[in-house]
Amino acid sequence: ILEFFAVWSAYVQTYAVHSKRLIIGIMGGVVIIGASSFAILFRYNLHELRRLKRGANFNRYSLNRTYQLRENVAMMRMLIKIAGPTVVLNAPAFVFYGIHL
Repeated sequence: ILEFFAVWSAYVQTYAVHSKRLIIGIMGGVVIIGASSFAILFRYNLHELRRLKRGANFNRYSLNRTYQLRENVAMMRMLIKIAGPTVVLNAPAFVFYGIHL
């Protein structure tokens, strides 16, 4: 997603596309796709971690996988705690920018 945004940003700067509605639409799409991907991955990691905690299955259990899932869930929870206030504090700027188009 970040690579797509970087290529799109370079294109806009190179060819001087100044359609604000297009820019806002693409940025909104990036935000929606990114947030959806994050939520899906977070739920998948939680599901896999719960499945491993149910019982030891020697064909599926791996200590590395367990620690990686725990680390993923811990980091994602930390990102959620950081992102919540960030979204709330930055939302007025984007709302007012949208109003003044």
